[in-house]
Amino acid sequence: YMVGQLPIRPASAEVQGAFAEKVDVMLALNAELVRRKHEIASPSTRNDKQTEERNDEAISRPYKDWTTEKIKDKIAQTDVEIDVMVYKLYELTYDEVLIIDPDFKMKREEYDSFRT
Repeated sequence: YMVGQLPIRPASAEVQGAFAEKVDVMLALNAELVRRKHEIASPSTRNDKQTEERNDEAISRPYKDWTTEKIKDKIAQTDVEIDVMVYKLYELTYDEVLIIDPDFKMKREEYDSFRT
């Protein structure tokens, strides 16, 4: 297949910004999960804990107080939101979405009223 034949839909600066915000959320959430996995794999000593506290001050960790389950739920939710944003960008109807994503769980009314 030739990449030039793929239908690439241009997005306004506003829509691009909305996508960028969602991507930033996904990156921060996944970074928090990786950090937690690392902490579990290598428990900190007292000095390491102090270093981590200083690092927390230097690096924004907006989800550090969330439970791991809540982070995973937010990742799943944000993933669906990004999918819907792409579907809306391409102006797909709810029925068309169900054809390409048979496991799509959002209700028709929710999809129709979704705004970026």
